[in-house]
Amino acid sequence: MLVAGALSIGALGISSQASSADKNGNYTVHALEGANTCAFVLRVTDAENARRDRLADNSPASKYSSDWQIVTAYVGGYLSAFNLLTPITNDIVGSGGLAGAKLWLTNHCRLNPTDSLDAALKEFTFSNFSKRIVSKGN
Repeated sequence: MLVAGALSIGALGISSQASSADKNGNYTVHALEGANTCAFVLRVTDAENARRDRLADNSPASKYSSDWQIVTAYVGGYLSAFNLLTPITNDIVGSGGLAGAKLWLTNHCRLNPTDSLDAALKEFTFSNFSKRIVSKGN
């Protein structure tokens, strides 16, 4: 996940791909095997859209496929961790919400199908940083 180095740079409004990791620039990504790729996101998104087009029943049990839930959980967890660890950030997704972030992710993955999911999400946090919600009123 993103850590202090990238967050400090982002908080200063400096666009950079720098982030904290080990001395070689590596960090561990925890995801289901094969699920941390843009190719997976595209396959799941296309299948989910086709499934929804065929689906006449909007019952809760048939609302989302398990693969779609995997992508949503991974994206939600990544962005929630970013919110927690980034100073002066309530919500990195801004007014577009999680649906807007997933749409951005899908579009990014169509243009960059060989990217990993974590690289795509890292790019989202950099590109959306100025649109983040910094404070949520009570």
